[in-house]
Amino acid sequence: MAIDVPSIYLRSSLGTLGKMSRKPITRKSMALTAELIARVERIEPDPGPEPGTSEHTDAEFDDLVERLLSEYRPETLWVFAYGSLIWNPEFTHIEQRPARAPGWHRSFCLKLTRWRGTRELPALMLVFDRGGSCNVSSTGCQRKTISDSSAS
Repeated sequence: MAIDVPSIYLRSSLGTLGKMSRKPITRKSMALTAELIARVERIEPDPGPEPGTSEHTDAEFDDLVERLLSEYRPETLWVFAYGSLIWNPEFTHIEQRPARAPGWHRSFCLKLTRWRGTRELPALMLVFDRGGSCNVSSTGCQRKTISDSSAS
């Protein structure tokens, strides 16, 4: 879409007043290409977990799910979703609904020292942080689905 710019008067380099002609300002279209990505792509080797820490095993995650579900056994479990959980939840779900998270807001406050960042230059990831409130997407899954997901 062109924007009509009104004529304006400017001093020329000779010191006389001249009238600029009307020239429409147009937006240039941009495209994300493989060439542009290659100019900024940075591949970092994975240094592994931070010293003094280790990655959780699948058995540890399964145990955590079982402990959580032993305390709270809803017919439908609603998960606040953001980022890839909105468009690619890695569990079977029955529906997605808008929701509000009172007492929580989204903030770039999780430092990543692997994959997207390094220990020398951590990246920041958007996560929930205490305080405020925000609108989110919530993803619901049924009890049977929860049990099936934890078993895989």
